[in-house]
Amino acid sequence: MGMISRFMACLIVCCISLPSVLLAAEVTNLRTEFTKTSLNIEYDLTGKRGEKDYGVEVSMVVNGTTYTSNMLTLSGDFGRMVPIGTSRKIIWTHPDDFPDGVATKFRCIVNAVPLNKLVDEAATPSDGLKASFYALNKQTVIDTRTQLMWVRNANLSKKPITYSDSKKYIEQLNREHFAGHGDWRLPTREEMEGAVYFGKKAGWGDRFAHFIADYLATCGFTNVQAGNYWTSTPDGTASGRIMVVNTWNGNLRPLDSTNYYHIWPVRNAAVPGQR
Repeated sequence: MGMISRFMACLIVCCISLPSVLLAAEVTNLRTEFTKTSLNIEYDLTGKRGEKDYGVEVSMVVNGTTYTSNMLTLSGDFGRMVPIGTSRKIIWTHPDDFPDGVATKFRCIVNAVPLNKLVDEAATPSDGLKASFYALNKQTVIDTRTQLMWVRNANLSKKPITYSDSKKYIEQLNREHFAGHGDWRLPTREEMEGAVYFGKKAGWGDRFAHFIADYLATCGFTNVQAGNYWTSTPDGTASGRIMVVNTWNGNLRPLDSTNYYHIWPVRNAAVPGQR
């Protein structure tokens, strides 16, 4: 199991719930390593190559309460697009979810399940609904009007970066399968303008009385920076310039790609009843 820190000494029970009938995909050979900062889970996913009807779910049972993937800080191979193969990995950064440390017995559960049985973050937000249109989860926020899933932490990179580095950063998120997804990208100018639209419409950012960043914070996003955010849209009139949207007043303008601005990754997310 690896070294367990003294203040987090605990008994980890890992289990696989196997169905009575063999599934097209199946989780086998589950193994874990518990450290001071993370629970590293490795498993093999067996089944038919190219199997698309099954996904992988992961959950933790702590003190009798079940925490599903949308309630935990997880990255790695879980969700809909996990390929058949060996040494699949999931990382649970547990201090982000349980700041006092996991000091009790808990279970780690990893299953291959039909896609329609997977936790749908749009249907089951972990923090409830705010502003009527946002499904809030541990690492993501879904705007049910646009069917876009945004990273909840609007300052995930922790500092402004160049346009080139922003693309590299998102490539890293996809390699790690941040929040269980490998298709993060920069928003288009239209998508970023849409993110600030309702704040502008409600009067936020007017004469800098209240930044639109403050409005977005009321919608459930965290660490929204008052400043410029990159889009993926180049300026159509000058090379080397990219359209950016600011969260002071929501204005859009082209700026040099070598400047340092914030990034806000997004992906497409199907919302129940709107497919």
